[in-house]
Amino acid sequence: MNKKFKHKNIATRGGDVLEAFITEMKQNGWLGHQGFDGTDTHSYYTINEEGNILFDVDEDDYYSVLPREFVEYYRDMLTDKPIDREVYKVTRDEFKRIYDVACHEWKHKLDYLIAEQPFNDMLEFTGQQVKTMIDASTKSQEPIVRAVFHEYDDGKDAEIDLFKMPFKEVFAQSGCKAMIAINIDDHKSFYLNKGYTWELRPHRDGNQILIPTKK
Repeated sequence: MNKKFKHKNIATRGGDVLEAFITEMKQNGWLGHQGFDGTDTHSYYTINEEGNILFDVDEDDYYSVLPREFVEYYRDMLTDKPIDREVYKVTRDEFKRIYDVACHEWKHKLDYLIAEQPFNDMLEFTGQQVKTMIDASTKSQEPIVRAVFHEYDDGKDAEIDLFKMPFKEVFAQSGCKAMIAINIDDHKSFYLNKGYTWELRPHRDGNQILIPTKK
């Protein structure tokens, strides 16, 4: 808690938004989480006058607010470490690519994440929320999540394991979503996705190899 802390008599329901916020604050040195992770969607949480989070409080004792409103109010008050307000925006069509490959449990989580943005053409996600999606992804899902949130950089190596990617994410007969596609302008060349840097190198057997890395 820093000197800007100002208590407000508000409470919010638990879930993925609150969980991401608590995780972010813990990583930045906040000690008031008291071991709670904010995941219980059936309970209400509040922060008391000492800057500690309380679990399973009576909703009638507080002003009930949406998780995003709760997070925005307390974001810069709980730690002295500067908070990076990274926000990633994607269209609903782009987000649907992730939703379509998610398991049943994660479809429910994703529904919850966008429930507070019902009229937004561009959906917004924090860096912590994107990281949570990536960490929970399978080997086949992760390239899709990273392709949708292509601006997100978690410091991992930019090299790509093509063997782990679905074939349709690597090659297509047309279009611009795959890494490589047939150039429909002449059908005599390849279209290379601009989201990658392409390097042509000689292979030890005398052939050429094409190496993509994420920009």
